[in-house]
Amino acid sequence: MARPIEETPVLTRREWRKFEAQLYANRNKMITAEEYAEMKKNYEFIASLFVENNPKTKKVQPDEPEHS
Repeated sequence: MARPIEETPVLTRREWRKFEAQLYANRNKMITAEEYAEMKKNYEFIASLFVENNPKTKKVQPDEPEHS
């Protein structure tokens, strides 16, 4: 049985201003090439778990016949 979804809390004006200030402060923040490479490696690992173990997305070799 599914659990009911809780309501999303409403931001107060103070919380919104804090969020907006953080957003503004980080608008030009860039990650380094090393951080990007690490994130890409982690993404590819996680994606491989789904692709390799899912028969619907498993890649078929050209000379291997498809099985239905």
